[in-house]
Amino acid sequence: MAHNDNIQGLAQVYAAALFDVATELGNVDAVENEILALQEVLSGDKRLRLFFDTPTVPFPAKRRVLVAALAGFTKPVRNFMCLLVQRQRVELFDRIVQEFHDHCNRAAGIAEFDLTSARALLPDEMEQLKAALVARMKRKVEVREEVRPELLGGLILQHRDTQWDASLLRRLRAVVSRMQAVKGGAGLWRET
Repeated sequence: MAHNDNIQGLAQVYAAALFDVATELGNVDAVENEILALQEVLSGDKRLRLFFDTPTVPFPAKRRVLVAALAGFTKPVRNFMCLLVQRQRVELFDRIVQEFHDHCNRAAGIAEFDLTSARALLPDEMEQLKAALVARMKRKVEVREEVRPELLGGLILQHRDTQWDASLLRRLRAVVSRMQAVKGGAGLWRET
């Protein structure tokens, strides 16, 4: 857990630094679009990621490849990628991209939510949920939806570090737990 916290902390520091530079230069949108494009390329080409992660390839060789590959990119992104490769932090890139995106949304006054439900919400249900979130947050909201049928019903909503679990699965597990806590209750309930 502590290792994950350190990695997340490093990703936040790198993302904040890149966001500050992009903001200062007035090209936040361009930088975000470029790092999203790079993320797609790196996730689709394992050999390229391995090349940048391999310690046996000297940094000057990696730098030449980066400079050539990123010739059309903004200077902050070129320098940032060189820094990540030089410091052997490429494994943080996906988290950095997410953190950068979070910085962009906070600066634009947008609150992001992750919604997990047993079925896809109907358009009017999604609109009602968004309206309630806008009223609560007093700002724009974006909702990313994931369907997990094993929840059986209800939904799980997450915003940053806060999670609201109103799923039927959680409620059923709570009932089972209470039944098992009652003397003799364990004999009454068995999962199959």
